Amino acid sequence: KGCPYSCTFCGTPWLFGSDLRHRPIDEVVSEVESLPGSYLNIDDTIFGAAHDSRYYYDLYGELAGLSKKHYWTGEGPLSVLDFDKGEEIVKRAADSGLFRLIIGIESVHGPSLKQAGAWKKLGLRHAAEFNLEKIQKAVRTIQDYGIDLFAFFVIGFDADTPETLQKTLDFCLKTGIMPMITILSPTPDSPLYRYYES
Repeated sequence: KGCPYSCTFCGTPWLFGSDLRHRPIDEVVSEVESLPGSYLNIDDTIFGAAHDSRYYYDLYGELAGLSKKHYWTGEGPLSVLDFDKGEEIVKRAADSGLFRLIIGIESVHGPSLKQAGAWKKLGLRHAAEFNLEKIQKAVRTIQDYGIDLFAFFVIGFDADTPETLQKTLDFCLKTGIMPMITILSPTPDSPLYRYYES
């Protein structure tokens, strides 16, 4: 539980905290092994943050070694590829059965991404560094492991125009991402909610 990112419209860090909390690996592996079905949906971040990448490296290595394969989906950041052993974490996750990753790109328009506060989870070093090529390269790398990508996009930031939606659709067609486009609706008490409220 928890989210180390600070998207300005989202309430997750305020609801669950920004510190990640993990269950012991042997406990997770034992529970997955005991499940009767073969499909799982993990409704939480599956890659965490750079400082705890070893946990995910070890966890997916253990899950990949189970005799019964489980196929699963989960949510995670593109920034995983910048973690220590990041690409190997993605490979191990795929080997353990990850077949679909849901990511929050939020916007392919630089000023809107900055307002969203979502640049860290895309592997960008600071808000002013908008690099669509880096994002596309990360998408391709993950897809190369046989993982389908679904992505959330938010329309309605101050800098958005009708062209922003077209640019988003063009990006999805080019990369093969399945888009999930939402209208900006900041969670009450989120930074963006307070900004608009004032």
